[in-house]
Amino acid sequence: MGLKALNKASKSAMNLARTGLSPVAVDFGVTSLKVLQVTSGENPALVAAACLPTPDALLYDDSKRLAFQIENLPKLVRQGGFKGKRGVCVLPADRTFCKHLQVTRSDGVQVKELIEAAVPNELGCSASALVLRHLEVEGVERTSAPNKSEVICLATPREIVQKLMQALRAAKLEPVGLHDEFKSLVNAFRGMANEKAQTTLFLEIGWARTRVVLANEQRMLFARCTEIGGRTLDEAVAHQLKYELPQAREERLKMERLTPEGVEPSITPAPEGQGMAMLNAAMRKVDGEGKPKGAAPRQADLSEPLDTLKDEIAACLRYYESLFPSRRVDRVVFLGGEARHRALCQYLAKALRVAGQVADPMARIGRTGREPSMGVDFHQPQPGWAVVLGACLSPTDL
Repeated sequence: MGLKALNKASKSAMNLARTGLSPVAVDFGVTSLKVLQVTSGENPALVAAACLPTPDALLYDDSKRLAFQIENLPKLVRQGGFKGKRGVCVLPADRTFCKHLQVTRSDGVQVKELIEAAVPNELGCSASALVLRHLEVEGVERTSAPNKSEVICLATPREIVQKLMQALRAAKLEPVGLHDEFKSLVNAFRGMANEKAQTTLFLEIGWARTRVVLANEQRMLFARCTEIGGRTLDEAVAHQLKYELPQAREERLKMERLTPEGVEPSITPAPEGQGMAMLNAAMRKVDGEGKPKGAAPRQADLSEPLDTLKDEIAACLRYYESLFPSRRVDRVVFLGGEARHRALCQYLAKALRVAGQVADPMARIGRTGREPSMGVDFHQPQPGWAVVLGACLSPTDL
């Protein structure tokens, strides 16, 4: 970064302190483009929000979808009522490599250098073609390899990063932050920890994939992305019932039973503590919507894709337990757009045998009801807004 860029970043930081505004956060998601801004401080409040759904024809084409979102971002920012010129962006999960590595520490060699040597070999490309970041996992209890560090590695093609930075500039925003989805999920709940430290399993279930994140006191301990999400379930319904995909999705979201075994038990409520009470309230709001009267039993059987998803999550938990054998997982928090499907969350909570709840991350954000909110209704729970909110609340890093 040159002197001019550093001076601009410094001025932006001073402007933030004066205005008390977060940067404008942009999340290039699969099913929608989300843009959000909140006030900074202990009690954030909504400034503006905007959402642009992805046309069905682009859901399966990552390149065309991103091009569509980049083309429409300037208009969304211009009409959305956002303030200031500082912008941050979330790295799309489909363009980000995430893996745990164990690196052997050597005297005089930094972990960063070890990562720069290891990750390109994993991906079969030069380090110069990647933007690499890593997080050393703290407090690992494993004693069989005392000279090794557990590291969460993230790599994104430099070409994609440059394209996203250009997209922010085209929207008249000055890029001041670049965040991954995993850390953003954790940061969305920063300042809401219980008095008693707990280990939380965040399951961010999207349409295309599911993010698995384990954290304790806002420290990320595990991260992985699995290529199973709502799309996999929709495709199973479409195949079994001979539906087109949009009809299959509509049918699946109405399903109260996902497997032939019968209705799963309700999610066990997590213990209410400081901050988490708001999340439990959001869950109760979802519960209060009730079941549709006269709903006919659905014929589709989602046992196979659900078992695959359950096994993927179980493998993540086994890896976590190998690092922290004395720390049990206290609760699972369901996030992502697919978390609005109650039966799906119930099934996973039962399968994982962990107290669970659906979280509405925007429930903690103050609102008067007069803030501009294009394409989104915050009167309804919005579990899919955790990543973009976390990007708003993350420290700027550019």
